[in-house]
Amino acid sequence: MAVMSRLFKKIKRQPQTLEQKIEALSQSSLEALRTLVMSDEDDVLKLVAIKRLTYGSVLREVAFNSPVSSIKHCAKQRIAELIDNGAVDIEQLGRDDQDIMAQLSIVAFCQHDVLQQQLLESINDENQLYTVALEGVSIKLRQLAAEKIEDEALLKQLLKVTKGKDKLVYKMVKQKCDGFKQRDQRAEAVQAEIHSLAAQVEAQSKRPFDTLLPAIVQQFNERWQSLSSQSNPDMTQQIQSAIDRCQQIIDAALQAQLAEAERETAINNAASLQDGVLKDSASLLAKIYSLDVLTEADNAALHDALSDCHERWLDCNQLKAAKPSAQKAFIQFEQAITAQFQQIQEQGSLKQLIDRTEASPEDEALQKSMRTRIKSAHLLQEEDISPLVTQARLLLANIQKKQSNEKAAAQSQLRQITALIRKATGAITAGKSRQAMGIKRSLDEKLAELSPVPQHLLNELEQLNKDLEKLQDWKNYAVAPKMQQLIDQMSGLVNSQEPPEALATKIKRLQDEWKGLSGGGKHQELWEIFHQHAQAAYEPCKTYFDEQAEIRKENLEKRAHLVEQLQGYLAAQQWDNTAEIDWNAVNTIIATAIKEWCSYSPTARSSNQKVQASFDKVLDAIREKLNAYHRLNARAKQGLIEKAQQLINLDDNRKAVDEVKRLQADWKAIGFASRKEDQSLWKVFRANCDVIFEKRQQKTTEFVAELNANKDVLSGLQAKLTALLQLSGQALVDASEEMKAIQSEFSALGPLPKADAQQLTRMFKQSIESYHEKINVHRSAAKEQVWVDLFTAADNIRLYQLASAEEAELLKTQAQSFIGSVKQWPKNGLQALESKMAQSVDHAALSENEAALKMLCIRAEILNDKPTPDGDKSLRMIYQVKRLEKGLGQQTRSIHAELHDMIFEWINVGPVDTHTYQSLLTRFQQARV
Repeated sequence: MAVMSRLFKKIKRQPQTLEQKIEALSQSSLEALRTLVMSDEDDVLKLVAIKRLTYGSVLREVAFNSPVSSIKHCAKQRIAELIDNGAVDIEQLGRDDQDIMAQLSIVAFCQHDVLQQQLLESINDENQLYTVALEGVSIKLRQLAAEKIEDEALLKQLLKVTKGKDKLVYKMVKQKCDGFKQRDQRAEAVQAEIHSLAAQVEAQSKRPFDTLLPAIVQQFNERWQSLSSQSNPDMTQQIQSAIDRCQQIIDAALQAQLAEAERETAINNAASLQDGVLKDSASLLAKIYSLDVLTEADNAALHDALSDCHERWLDCNQLKAAKPSAQKAFIQFEQAITAQFQQIQEQGSLKQLIDRTEASPEDEALQKSMRTRIKSAHLLQEEDISPLVTQARLLLANIQKKQSNEKAAAQSQLRQITALIRKATGAITAGKSRQAMGIKRSLDEKLAELSPVPQHLLNELEQLNKDLEKLQDWKNYAVAPKMQQLIDQMSGLVNSQEPPEALATKIKRLQDEWKGLSGGGKHQELWEIFHQHAQAAYEPCKTYFDEQAEIRKENLEKRAHLVEQLQGYLAAQQWDNTAEIDWNAVNTIIATAIKEWCSYSPTARSSNQKVQASFDKVLDAIREKLNAYHRLNARAKQGLIEKAQQLINLDDNRKAVDEVKRLQADWKAIGFASRKEDQSLWKVFRANCDVIFEKRQQKTTEFVAELNANKDVLSGLQAKLTALLQLSGQALVDASEEMKAIQSEFSALGPLPKADAQQLTRMFKQSIESYHEKINVHRSAAKEQVWVDLFTAADNIRLYQLASAEEAELLKTQAQSFIGSVKQWPKNGLQALESKMAQSVDHAALSENEAALKMLCIRAEILNDKPTPDGDKSLRMIYQVKRLEKGLGQQTRSIHAELHDMIFEWINVGPVDTHTYQSLLTRFQQARV
């Protein structure tokens, strides 16, 4: 026994291998498996044991708390496997473990992705989703969690963390962040466009009206309609106020144009209105002539009619100035009528004046009044002249004929009397007093037959009588009568109103005649009388000549003072320092001195000679200084001429031009020479300069011609652009080829004049930009208009589908009329409308139709990443889960294509009540933009 015992001790039992242990596990009970899992056995053996465990606390403990990640991972896979096999449901897992993250770590290993989606949909805390997106077991789970995160800050943080670590999640999150960026960029672009629009509208509101303003404001309104919903209140008020101001400018311009059109019409009719006023004025004048008696009522009515014509004439002239002939005619009518009123007040009517004149035809005052009265009748047409005017003319003609006959007889007598006076005068001159007296007697006989005797004849007869008496007296006296005659003539000059100089001349002439008489001392008394009359007649002349003497004295003093001023000026100037002298002032002083010297006139000739010599001397001295300055300048300018002549042969023309310009500047700096010499020197200098400039001028002329030609071409292109900008609608689009041609011509254009280049180019480019803006606006509007028409037509169909039987037919006709009026539909749009019209209406399905439209809104909001109202968020979640179930998590079609299909789905949905439809339509339109 001892031997055997020792033998067995020597033979040790061989341990089981890992494979044997794993194989033995197939026979182990669940309790043994649980014990193994919780023991310190080999991890591989534990992993195999975990694969054989059923769901329970041990498996959960290992899955969530094992320090070995591989064991933990395997335990979670085992639970997921049990869930996939149906041994455990997701609800059981939730009851046993409230930690949603733990649940997600389990279902991540499940074969059915819907479980992950269900759990994710139950998570409302985006921070938890953020954790799942980072730490989720499967890539699918992380992607689903990342897709569900909406918080922008979390997504940006997730983008930083996953970069370079989780490519798929990073890619998904980056798409969403790019969407945010694009959204922000779109928002910034919209705000920038809003600010740009505000600046443009504000600037336009401060400009005066032009013909393009209505089209510009319409474009502003169209742009603003698409932007107003995204503008803040302050900007909205600013832009709307500016647009309103622009509209006010347009309205004011339209009112002005309307007023101008009315004014033009009135101006065009002004001539006919003026003719009407002239006719009424003529009628008024004719009526006044035809009155027998002017009553107070007639007087008031005629004055009112004249005032009316005057006011109408002024109104017409304000519209259009009357022709000189018409203006003259109206003034004549107005003056004639006014004169007729005055004459009627003073003399009565024309009929009454005719009666008085017929009673006293010899009354010249009545004849003159009648001529004055009917003088204005020539303004009337022959058929408008009153019979009273004709009667007055005939009466005056008869009176004038009678007076003419009497005048002819009187003139014959006058001629005879005049002939006799000449004969008598000739006899007196010949000293034949007897013959003269005989002719005088014949004259007295003729004068007795003439009544009245004209005053000039009476004067001639009076002179004849005097001459005859003188002749008789001369024969009696030799000298005394002549002296008496001179005394009488001198006496006639006393208190004469003639000018003093003329009066002095006459007095001197009479005194000379007296001296010529050789009366000696026999006629002393006559001489004293003559002398007294001469002194009395000369008294006004003496006063006048004393005043003239005083004036001559004052003028002489002024001239002497002027000489003193010139001498002081001559002495005060530093003539050697020519740069300090104002030579223009010197020239002015000379001219002014001469002018003032001449103005101090008259002067006493004898006293003026010395002053004149002093004046000439000092003026010559100043002139000599000025002439010396002129000669100095002439020599300097001659030197510049010689330098210019030397530059003519210089080969470097550019250098020659620069030198000539310098010489021209030097020429300007040199003062003036004498006028004649200065002009002569300038002609020579300029001729030399022209020779130098001529070489450059040819190239300059050619270059300027090219610049101007290019400017003309650009002006033509600008004119074409301006014409194109006046177009609108399809004509604007059709002009695109012409626009391209214009741009090509502009690109090929050469240089432009420097002064105009920047402005012309800027105007051209602005016009190009304006054209493209108009094109874009037109195309966007046209593109959007087809969808607007489609929705409008669908709405019209909805209205008649909901209407009562009485209204349905009318609304249907209106809908068909609208559809027929639209020229362009989106592709398959008309077919969709026709299909909608053919649908039978089930009023019980209104709620289903509403739900369908609401789901289309949700789908559009999901596609464009737009928020869904709180009331519909659960519907949105359900829809997204269904998409996940169908494997539509990734976008396979473009958003534009899906939205396009949604529009036609919208059209195909049955009717919904108007209030609900309008709110859903607004929501759908906002979601699809």
